[in-house]
Amino acid sequence: MRAVRLPPPGDLRVRRCRLPGVADVQTAIDELRRQSCLHVVFRPSMSVREMHERLPKSGAVSICFEAGAYRLEGPLVIEGLDRAVLHGAGARLVAGNATTALRIARCDAVAVEGLSLEGAAPAAGSRGGDTAELPAVLEIDATPQVRLARLDLAIGGARTLGGAALRVGTPSAGTKTAALQVGVLDCTVEVGEAQVGLLVLNPGALAVRGNRLQRARKGDAGQFGCVVSGERIGTLQVDGNVIGGVATGLLVRGEARDTKGELKALVDDTAVAARVVVTDNVIALDAPAEAAKAASGGLTPNRLEMKAVVKGGVQAGAGIAIGAATSVRVTGNEVSIDPKAGAELGVPGVLVQGALGAHLVLRDNRFAGTAAGIALAVDEPAERRVLWLVEANLGSALAGNVLEASEAILKFLTRRDNIETA
Repeated sequence: MRAVRLPPPGDLRVRRCRLPGVADVQTAIDELRRQSCLHVVFRPSMSVREMHERLPKSGAVSICFEAGAYRLEGPLVIEGLDRAVLHGAGARLVAGNATTALRIARCDAVAVEGLSLEGAAPAAGSRGGDTAELPAVLEIDATPQVRLARLDLAIGGARTLGGAALRVGTPSAGTKTAALQVGVLDCTVEVGEAQVGLLVLNPGALAVRGNRLQRARKGDAGQFGCVVSGERIGTLQVDGNVIGGVATGLLVRGEARDTKGELKALVDDTAVAARVVVTDNVIALDAPAEAAKAASGGLTPNRLEMKAVVKGGVQAGAGIAIGAATSVRVTGNEVSIDPKAGAELGVPGVLVQGALGAHLVLRDNRFAGTAAGIALAVDEPAERRVLWLVEANLGSALAGNVLEASEAILKFLTRRDNIETA
């Protein structure tokens, strides 16, 4: 078929289309298609290979998953795009005996809404206790803007820590990517035995809001509800979440890595996180399985000093564990555990450790059954004047006190109205 010729390139009609050098209609259509957002529809009957063939190599894409169960023979991989928007009411992506159902990499921005994703925990545990090595049901790597909303994520259980429901970010903050901005909103996450719910690495800004993280229907407790880890962590806002059936609700920790991205050590002697705000969360802890406690290795939130600070034995978890931050505000949270387990395992409601900046506010929290309400294993401040406020915290059925800290640290605290009920 003969190509239809366009007006000369200098013609006003061509200039309005912003298609310099284009001289025929078909080339113009192809060029305009590359510049627009491509809309792709996936159906449950399609194979992963068929879905990959429909994806563009560059540009932007909007993907609609039609309702139904997608039995994946391998992970669906989306990479190298400017923007990707994925949505699907009633669509369920199942990885079968594998862990990863969906992997997104090297995109400028991604939004995933309304999908359900399921995967199995790996048979073998993670290498060296390094969370960055954990495979996940949903993996997002080298993508600086991430928004996840109304997802249902589930990872199966195993006797050792080996996977996460969600992993976002790159292990090393030295990689040449823009500051990671992540929002995880109104999602439901099912955490299998000894596994991790949400894992975010080196975020510049992170909001975890209005989510429900819960224990899987089968097996023992999950190990961690949410882990935020890295060499540089910006602003964290964790609020309005309901977390249950895990040994530790929230863990924020610093790391040091070599040039290859390998974990060298955990860091708590310098402030890694800029600002940590944890408000209005409800956390109901479970005692971890014996195998999970033995396998947690470097992931455990406590330091050796905590054995002497927290009564009731060696600590096996915490409601909220935060280390090495410039500014910390923990307010309005509720943390509970069976009193016998809390006492035997030495589980604090809130654990703050390592180097802190001048701002620490722990206010209006409630603790039930934990070994201590608040345990501070922090270094003496470098600043001459600090605002370290512990106020209006309430404990019940505690093995220890509402506030546990060394005498050297107590002198830096402003304490008011922290009480335990009978």
